Amino acid sequence: MPLTTPTPSTAVASAIAERLSGFAYAQGASVTFCDARRRGEPGIYEARNGELALATQGTTQVQRSFLAEIFQGEFDRYDGQDALYFTTQCPVLHAPSYLASSSRIDHNATSNPAIAGYIPRLTKLAELVPILSQGHPFATVEESILDVIHDWSKPGFNWVDWNQSDEATKLHKTDLLDHATPAQLEKLLTAIVRQDRFLEGLIERTYKSRLLLRIAGRAAAILQLA
Repeated sequence: MPLTTPTPSTAVASAIAERLSGFAYAQGASVTFCDARRRGEPGIYEARNGELALATQGTTQVQRSFLAEIFQGEFDRYDGQDALYFTTQCPVLHAPSYLASSSRIDHNATSNPAIAGYIPRLTKLAELVPILSQGHPFATVEESILDVIHDWSKPGFNWVDWNQSDEATKLHKTDLLDHATPAQLEKLLTAIVRQDRFLEGLIERTYKSRLLLRIAGRAAAILQLA
């Protein structure tokens, strides 16, 4: 039983389908989730107690967190199968504000030239917000985090000297991070990634302290203003 649910626009529907490639596709301004045709594959099915469920086996951590965010549901198990259970037969999809904002942005042009070149990376960073905010054990989200923040590592940047600067101190210890530019986020993430090579576990500590969540949240805010 495929599930079709509306979204605010065709752009948002396409963005959602792209993130859930393999078991969801866009139809105009709606997203359709395919049937779970075989056990172990992602898709919609009806549980024995009549609940509508979406099997999540075969999906990534990023996709599962994204599903939990857009449907505002909870993950559970049914017959040993990971699934997202719905409280209604007609679940409502909630499009995150960062998704609606980024879908309207032309990745090649924006009214702010200081942001234009950062849009793809800002979008991926903002998409980490649901993962970073749910308190998962670091080991279960490490790969998803590293895939994104390593793209922010700036070649040739003297992160050692920068780490001793007033700018670095303020980004770590004051509310400057809430107003940081993409260039400042790039410096901060470069320093975190490079320093982790010498201080093993630094990225994990940055995750647990919720500094990474604040960085991703700032990326989402920048996209809304772009």
